[in-house]
Parts: sequence; structure tokens; C-alpha cells
Amino acid sequence: MLDMFRDFSLGQYIHGDSILHHLDGRIKLISLSIIILTIFMIKYPLHYLLLFIFIFILVILSGLKFSYFMKSLKAIAFLLIAVSLFNLFFIKEGKVLIHLLWFSITDKALLQTSIVLSRLILLIMSSSLVTLTTSPVDLTYAIEKLLTPFKKVGFPAHEFSLMMTISLRFIPILGRELDKIIKAHLARGINPSKGSLKSRAEKISSMLLPLFFNAFKRADDLALAMDVRCYTGGEGRTSLREYKISLKDFIALILCIFFLLACRLDLLLKLAGD
Repeated sequence: MLDMFRDFSLGQYIHGDSILHHLDGRIKLISLSIIILTIFMIKYPLHYLLLFIFIFILVILSGLKFSYFMKSLKAIAFLLIAVSLFNLFFIKEGKVLIHLLWFSITDKALLQTSIVLSRLILLIMSSSLVTLTTSPVDLTYAIEKLLTPFKKVGFPAHEFSLMMTISLRFIPILGRELDKIIKAHLARGINPSKGSLKSRAEKISSMLLPLFFNAFKRADDLALAMDVRCYTGGEGRTSLREYKISLKDFIALILCIFFLLACRLDLLLKLAGD
């Protein structure tokens, strides 16, 4: 099971020269927020199909390999299976389609399962799309600038944005550390995917200790490096480069909003009718 998290792409940044790579980080974060809001607002399979098409178009525009997104989905495969089984067998409302021993699968359970799976997949893919096409520096700047208005009430925007970026960057780093630990165990003849359930649990627990030790060591090294560079927080700090939202950024945001509104065409028609 640990093997699935080695290639988790959320938090990674892949250098590129695509349209999405050159968009302002603030626009990408605003668009991601709108996408997430839309994901939880729509209800019908056709709407989710439109969203999948939209995300697929963005993946093509990013110039990234589709395998990066599949790795993130592979990492949550266990969660997807567990959620699917829970919805299929424990939702009893609707017309019975299949009857298996003590369990029955209804049409409503099937619909609800497809909606939940679509939401999880779209959330992972859209979030990965932002982190894969936005450098850590740009992401930190974008989060800080979007949270700047909250500074007036004492919210530490700079520190929070830095903390979020470091947390995201630690995900792929921990994945690489885990990969090294698994390979070291395999070289010693210890395979965590073989043996009884108890044996697998013992092997996995033996990997967690060095993983956490390496994670804390990296965190300590990072804190020491920041201290050596006299980092004292966001007070009085300036940016090496000033980011400006251009016309292409506004056009991209408008196109994103337009397409997502098309997913809720039924709602727009209802409001127009009222």
C-alpha cells in the first residue's frame, strides 16, 4: 500500500513552456477555487462529463504527460475503491439493479457512486494541474497576494503562504524518501507486498520510522537554512520580481468562468425564467 504513494505528483513542479505555465499564479488559484466550487455545485452526469472535457483540454494545454495525473490517482486508488464500495452497498434507496447475497445495488447508489468518484478525481486532477505548472516561488507569491487583504485583521499572509508551499513541496520529497527506503528493504530481501497481513503490517511499520526520521531531519535542515539566511517572516520583505496580471491572464480567467457556467446552464436558465 505504501508503494502507491511513491509517485504522488501533487506538490511537484514540472518546468515547461506551455500557456498554463506562463499564466499568473493568482489567476490559476482563483480558477482552481471556481472549479472546486463548480465540482460541488453540479449534480448530473452530463455536467461532470463537461468538466472532465474541460480538465482534459487544460491537461493538453499544459503540455504535460497524462501519466503525471494518473500517478496521483493511483495514490488514492484505495480511497476510491473504499468510497465506491461504501456507496454501492450501503445506499438502499432507488430501484434494485443487482442483488448479491445480503447486499443489493440500486440505481441511486450507482449514480451517487459515480458522482462521488467524479468529484474526487476532478479535485485531484485540477489541484495537480496547478501545482505541476506553478513554481513554488510563484505559488507562494500568489497565495500571499490573495491573502493580503486579511493582513488588516492581523492574519499572517506571508507566513501562511510559505507554510502551504513548503507542505506541498514536502509531498513529492517524502515520496522519493519512501522510494529509497522501499528499495533498501528490497535489496535486503524484505518485500512489503508479500506475506501475511500481520507480516506486511510489521514490514510497513519498520519503514515508517526511517521515513519520519528523514522528514524531521529535512525539516530541521530547512529551518536551519532559513535561520542562517536571517529569515524573520514577511515583515519588511520585498519581492525579487513583481508579478503583473496581463491581458492573457484575464482572458484565461473569463474563458474558465464561461466554460464552468456552461456546466450549470440549467441553473442559468432557471434564474432567467424566474
